[in-house]
Amino acid sequence: MNLKKFIFTVILLVTFSILLSSCKIIDLTKENVILKSELTNKENNLIKGTGSDKYFVFELNLEEGEYQWIELWVDLYEYGEYKGTHNNLGTLIDNDKDKHIMFSIQEFNDTERWVVSYFDNNTVSSRTSITNKKYSSSTWSDTNKVEIIEGEEHPLAVI
Repeated sequence: MNLKKFIFTVILLVTFSILLSSCKIIDLTKENVILKSELTNKENNLIKGTGSDKYFVFELNLEEGEYQWIELWVDLYEYGEYKGTHNNLGTLIDNDKDKHIMFSIQEFNDTERWVVSYFDNNTVSSRTSITNKKYSSSTWSDTNKVEIIEGEEHPLAVI
């Protein structure tokens, strides 16, 4: 397949819906960010062992109790044209400090399995979809750090 003919872009967007406790004082010096996870060789091998060919893992550094809900999804673009949203996932966020987001792709002949996940020490929430493989090669990139701004979408990765 010709790369010029098939341009496949996936943008992982994250939007946070805020459910703040009443009378909560927010520490404005605390930085709420999404960071690229620095995975160990063991962690990378565990993910690869699940059959994931491409994956992105991010840490959520949030002030405890400030956010209670997360929404994740993938926007699909072909030839620069928006084609739809896939893998919509909304889930409660635990007050646990160890929170992560993961997007992975498993390739099978002419199809791909896309998985979007949120996990912490107590919870794993995932959404999976199967899509037709539309390219023979790809380039992919992610961000190192995104500051969370209430009500805004936060692109994390592009394939």
